Amino acid sequence: MHDAFIVSLVFALGSAAPVKALSARTSLYADEAPAAGPADQLVITAHIVEQEYCRDRSGIDQLRLKLGFTYTNRGADPLIVPFLTRLSEVRVKLNERMLIRFRHKLKDAESISPEIYTTEAPSPTLFFVLSQGQAREGAQQLIAFRIAPRGTRPRRNTLSPGEYQVEVDLNLGARLPSDPPVSADQWKAVGSLVLGKTTSMPMRLQVADPSHAACVTPRLIL
Repeated sequence: MHDAFIVSLVFALGSAAPVKALSARTSLYADEAPAAGPADQLVITAHIVEQEYCRDRSGIDQLRLKLGFTYTNRGADPLIVPFLTRLSEVRVKLNERMLIRFRHKLKDAESISPEIYTTEAPSPTLFFVLSQGQAREGAQQLIAFRIAPRGTRPRRNTLSPGEYQVEVDLNLGARLPSDPPVSADQWKAVGSLVLGKTTSMPMRLQVADPSHAACVTPRLIL
């Protein structure tokens, strides 16, 4: 367990089909394209699937949030979205002067094999295609924050009771900068393949005092 926070990934594989490699917003990958065009049609919203306060084996109080993500195509052109994602960064903001960043670095073992992008058609278990106005649920992500007692001074990677704004970055396709690039013409007859770093809409979170309970439910403001 990391000293700051724990990120574990809950993967579910969806249906899908193929397309053209475009980065949504700022890409971290070798095959990045300008953040304009069909990729901008993809809107990602985050919501709380499950949450609880618990104590770890060291007696440290933690707030555990399981986040779900909804992908919506707001444009007219079809989009191909990789179902597997990774958290890139979590930003927790208490006020204008206090911003806490939690970063999650990808490891080589976590990258997706380039072989899935060289097939004649995308795997139906790794991609799904969004038509105009269509929305789908993506992979869920689990985040755990350490909770400090009320009234203590702000510390790195630790939250105290209070109200926060939370925003997360996702890496669609979970590709690394060292991965071979994906052709911009890949699966272009189907739609536009969206890869890269995307930012979800912010959420507001009220962190309560866990009161030394084994597990309690926090109050969330969405």
